[in-house]
Amino acid sequence: MRGGGVLPFFSVPRNGIRRAGPRGRPQKGDARAASYTILNSRTEAYLVTNERWRTAQRYEKEYWEKLGERIAARASSQFTWYQWRADQLIDRLRHLQLDQLVDGQARVIEIGSGPVGLAAYFPAVERVAVDPLENFYAGNKALAALRNPSVEYRQGAGEQLPCESGRYDLAIIENCIDHVHDVTAVMGELARVLKPQGVLYLTVTVSCHRFASTPAIPTRSLQPGRRTCCRMVCSAS
Repeated sequence: MRGGGVLPFFSVPRNGIRRAGPRGRPQKGDARAASYTILNSRTEAYLVTNERWRTAQRYEKEYWEKLGERIAARASSQFTWYQWRADQLIDRLRHLQLDQLVDGQARVIEIGSGPVGLAAYFPAVERVAVDPLENFYAGNKALAALRNPSVEYRQGAGEQLPCESGRYDLAIIENCIDHVHDVTAVMGELARVLKPQGVLYLTVTVSCHRFASTPAIPTRSLQPGRRTCCRMVCSAS
């Protein structure tokens, strides 16, 4: 299966992206230009380079390692924001009359979950969380102790999900779509693992987000701090 498009449940303002230079490309001499590469001229999908991705992963490890130490020393809260964000998502799905997704019978996958994830607080019969740093999180006792044992955590990346096709009712991507190498590939993988009428919940909270100009992103563009909820429309490959 491959993604054929999306049907938004509620709109996000189009043309909400400030582009740097002609057709959104960084200008010569712009320091940010080295951090991005273009997938192809048709999609204008700005993707992070391998070097930038590795650097980001290193920073991510350092952040969670320090936070884990603070939690172990009881100097920091224990991820209460996950519960808050999960409650927000549940309310939003109910508002959209998607009660079948919050009755505890849905299969849910979260991409880029971090050490715990929204999935840990979402009512579902099956919960899978995928993150490229999973092996690191699992090896950190302070972080692993905060996990929900009913969630299955898997090592992997959005471009190649270690999951069965057509299995999930809901996919969650919270503030990490800007971290991936290939936005189009990630969206294609989501279309593959979601059921034909599966729902994608995606949020963006970054200030520099040219990746959102790709047609792979639902409603074409997202402003920082905005979210979208849509059905993935799949077509046979």
